[in-house]
Amino acid sequence: MSRIHSIFYFLLAISLLGTSCTKSVSSSPGLTIPNGDFELWDSQPKLLNWQTNSCPMCMVQMNMYLVQKDSLAYTGQWGARFVSNFSFPGIAQQTFAIDEPTHAMSADIRSNMTAGDTASIKVYLISNKQVFDSGIWYETSSTPQYKTITIPFTPVTGIMPDSAKIIITGGKKVTSSFTVDYLYLVPLMN
Repeated sequence: MSRIHSIFYFLLAISLLGTSCTKSVSSSPGLTIPNGDFELWDSQPKLLNWQTNSCPMCMVQMNMYLVQKDSLAYTGQWGARFVSNFSFPGIAQQTFAIDEPTHAMSADIRSNMTAGDTASIKVYLISNKQVFDSGIWYETSSTPQYKTITIPFTPVTGIMPDSAKIIITGGKKVTSSFTVDYLYLVPLMN
């Protein structure tokens, strides 16, 4: 009987040890943004999980592929490059659920901005369908190598966000480009 108990406890210890080692590993140090690493594109190629004004397959007189798959990514295989035709800048936005307070959003960007042009990343924190905090970052100069930017928020005591909205807008000049990769929300430390 004691040998059976020993085997039972041994197997139990092994299974508990194995269970504790099977934690899921997150690729970002913060709160996940759906397709915030810009790795998911369909066959057109159109960015998944984001609403964009890009239409890669449109056959019109002007370029409508405004949010482009960029192989010069900060992490993974792809980033998202925002360009303009002479009428519209590339725009991508998404709203997604969050269940933790956050104090910033981080992103890695690079750009080739024409003088006088501006690209931006806007983030809105939402609770009960009301925006209660926001942050914005503007790119006005060229950044040929990736750099990490942080868009800070000012957490409001007693209000817990239930969702966030991100809007990325490229420059308006056709000679500008703005590439974004590796977005994540930075959790508020207690």
